[in-house]
Amino acid sequence: MKLSSQKNAVLWMLSLFSWILNAGNSLVTPQIALRSQGVNNARRLAGWADQIHLLEHTPLYGSLALAAAYTRSFNSNDLQHCLFGNSLQQCNHIVVSGSDVAGRSKQDWLADYFYLPTDFQSILAFNPVIDNFIIDPTVYFGLDEWIKGMYFTLYFPIVHSRWDLQFQERVISAGVAHDPPGSVTADVTGLPRQDLLNNFTEYANGQTIAPVNNVDNIIFGGLEYALIRSQKNIKTRVADIRATMGIDIINNDTGRFGLYLEGAAPTGNKPEACYLFEAIVGIIFIGSLVLASVVNTISGVQLMRIIIPH
Repeated sequence: MKLSSQKNAVLWMLSLFSWILNAGNSLVTPQIALRSQGVNNARRLAGWADQIHLLEHTPLYGSLALAAAYTRSFNSNDLQHCLFGNSLQQCNHIVVSGSDVAGRSKQDWLADYFYLPTDFQSILAFNPVIDNFIIDPTVYFGLDEWIKGMYFTLYFPIVHSRWDLQFQERVISAGVAHDPPGSVTADVTGLPRQDLLNNFTEYANGQTIAPVNNVDNIIFGGLEYALIRSQKNIKTRVADIRATMGIDIINNDTGRFGLYLEGAAPTGNKPEACYLFEAIVGIIFIGSLVLASVVNTISGVQLMRIIIPH
């Protein structure tokens, strides 16, 4: 009896875990907030660790480091699910179909809403990729002349970030149907096919229609935000400026122990929602303070951080 109860409990937990995973795949993330491209302690210390926190040095000394890096996303499927959720169908495609298309799926995007004919049908494909080219200058000053063990560092990484949806549309049927009377305008003749858009890509890029017969002089608005572009969204900026003031309480041949206070000023860009999958450089928050202790031994570095966002 006890074994059966344990088995049921395990099955229940597995079912719950499966439900959570499936629910996660259906969620849409309105904004993809990544860690600042400038935050990477391993990159800052590589080839530079033996030039700072010196045991033998002049009272006032400094060091300048310049690192280059390239980063890239690899799991485009996860990014697609973040952006489109349950709209994704077989092979992670999205189908746009008009209301008169036979056998249209409930997951299809309705072409009628995009100034397209009711018999229009196309397939949208995405393969989102984020890559960054980073130049990371770092300046270190040893301030033992004033207070033994005190130091100051300044970081200001320069980032060239590219966010590419790799959006493509394959039109299955351009459609020949006229827009029915009363659907878009009060004109009893409706809208002829030539007055409608040619494909979904035109709508996604902000294009609209200007019908010849528009008895009520209706102004047809185009898509103004979250435009879906075939081109890359690119930003080049200083990600953030980070300044650190610290003190080495213990610093000898066997290791180092100290405290430091780090502040970050955002110099990147903020989301504007003009484009879907817009390029973001730096931290989205206004700024942050980090109070940390560092223990550096022969075996490695351990950090304890308390982050205070502002």
